[in-house]
This record gives sequence, C-alpha cells and structure tokens, in this order.
Amino acid sequence: MIRISLLLLASIICSYAAPLKSYPATLPPQQPQWIDGDSFSVIIQDPQKGQQTITVRLYAVDCPETVASSKSDKQRLRAQARYFGITNAQKMIEFGKRATQRTQQLLQRPFIIHTSFASALGRSKKKRFFAYITLADKSDLGTTLIKEGLARAKGTFRKRPNGTSAKELKNKLADLELVAAMNRVGIWKYCSPSALVAMREAARREDEQLSEFIRGGSFALISRENPADINKAPKKILEAIKGIGDATSRKIIAARPYKSLQELVTKKVLTQKQLNKFQPFLTVSLPKKP
Repeated sequence: MIRISLLLLASIICSYAAPLKSYPATLPPQQPQWIDGDSFSVIIQDPQKGQQTITVRLYAVDCPETVASSKSDKQRLRAQARYFGITNAQKMIEFGKRATQRTQQLLQRPFIIHTSFASALGRSKKKRFFAYITLADKSDLGTTLIKEGLARAKGTFRKRPNGTSAKELKNKLADLELVAAMNRVGIWKYCSPSALVAMREAARREDEQLSEFIRGGSFALISRENPADINKAPKKILEAIKGIGDATSRKIIAARPYKSLQELVTKKVLTQKQLNKFQPFLTVSLPKKP
C-alpha cells in the first residue's frame, strides 16, 4: 500500500513539475453559474492554438463555497466553517459569494495565467486546470484574496512564476492569513475564537478517524471529497478502501458498468451492509451512451 501511495505521489509531483507557461487572458462575457472565488472560466491567447476558453482552479487558496445543495457541498462548507471559526452557515455562503464577486472584479482588466495544464479535477467532475494568476497591477490573485480575508491558504502548492518555492509560498500565505485574522478582515471579522478552537478540534478528530478507516494515512489515495469511481477506478485504487481486497475489487470491475451505487448490491457485488460502509468513499459516473 505504501508503495502504491508513493507511486501516486511521484506521478502527482511529476505532473506539477511540468513547467508553467504564461498566457495573456481575459474573462469571457458570461461565466457558468457554478463559479466561485477560486474556480472560474477564462479566455487565454495561445500562440500555437489561438484563443481558448478554459476553466482554472487557483493554486494555494481555497474560497468559501457559494452553495450547499449537495452532500459534498455541505461537507466542504462545514470544513471551511470549522477552519474560520464561523458558526453560521449562511455567513459562510455570503462570503463565498463575496469572494466570487471580488475575483470577477479583480479580473476585469487583462491578466496573465500561469499554468502547466495539470488537472484540478478533485471532487468536481468539471475539467479544470491549476493556475496562478498575475493581475494587471502585477499582484497575485490568490495572495490578494488571502489578504482581504476571502480565502484560506490551502490546496495545491507549487513554485510560483517569480521563483518563490512552494514551501516559501505556503509559509508566506499562512502569515498573511494570520495578519488578516488579527485585523479581523473579511470573513475573519465574524470568527468566534472560542468556537474556532472547538471546531478545529472536531475536524482533527474526524480526520484521525477517517485515516484509520482509509489505508495510507496522509497519503490516502481517496477520501470523502475524492471518492473512487466504481466505473473507472483501477483495481489498486479500489483496494485503497479498507475492507475492499483483491476478490471484491475484481468483482466490482467485472460487473461494470453501473448506473448507481445501489447496483453494487443488485448485481450481488456487495451486501447492503458493505455498501453502507463503503458508500462515503465511492461515486459513480454514468456510462456514456453508445
């Protein structure tokens, strides 16, 4: 299992190590409804391929959610609320919308996208690419959001175009986040210090319990926010879930495709009790129509 995890980690590092390329960019006339402060569409000017519209996910920062319609949205919103020490879910959503509006405002003037087109799929099924953004005034978008109390320093870090290492950037953003909290800027204005301690403690306990369930500890291949797709996941990924071994993973793969997780039971791959146990760590993508 450790070998599998290290191999995956190595592949991730390699993909992020691909050189960043810089492209002049602008906002499209209209954005999809699902955008937020750290994930949105842009139009880039590629010298080889011409004008393209892509969706980017900012490196190093995480803005509050703007909706809480699905179970995963609610779980992510709760994690963010625990981090900021916010007891009111509506306040979190309000600042998610503020972050979205601020990002769109900052990107009204032409800007520069820095990306290696590394996939930022994560829990979302939308095709996204990790990127840094240099604004028209030469400042960094993610850093600005942190300073204004509209994001937390969390996510995927890599060396910035200006040469700042991933480790140095992580430390710098953490310091800027602390300053924003001390000055009660943005969402930090509504932080309850006493609640923050208790909420973060609860989050750590939950993470510890999850690590005991998912093999691999901090190098776990899957999580509640990054579940295994029973229609696509290779055998080794399925076996990263404690309780799914060689025989069960083979049965899951042999019975593909699935239209729902419940078909694991109807096709006699799992018992209902097993499905209830594994369901938080599984997802299903609908098979393409011929």
